[in-house]
Amino acid sequence: MVQEALTNAARHASGSQVRVTLTRSAAALHVSVLDDGPAAASPHKPARTDGYGIVGMRERAHSVGGRLTAGPRADSAGFTVTAVLPLRGAPEDGEDPPEGSPAARPDVLLANPLASARAGATR
Repeated sequence: MVQEALTNAARHASGSQVRVTLTRSAAALHVSVLDDGPAAASPHKPARTDGYGIVGMRERAHSVGGRLTAGPRADSAGFTVTAVLPLRGAPEDGEDPPEGSPAARPDVLLANPLASARAGATR
């Protein structure tokens, strides 16, 4: 899902800042991919809307009992993809880990993966 969301950001919002965040609670993994929107809209190259990326991500989330939302950001011209994926063996009550514990800490994986790719970073 993260790979597809990054591919969509590269395709539809080239040059934007992208933030990937993973947060683990006792019951689920929370995934968020946000971009700031296209650096500059080109009148000669309309955004492509064909494809099944979001549909596929939503189906993958549902296949493990999770949920996915995707759409324009309210606070910018960007786009956001968020998923909540249940963890196997998670407590039924869904109680979150204590504040400050490693399981409660969000980890920002890539501040701008598109810039890293342009700078010659390898996968």
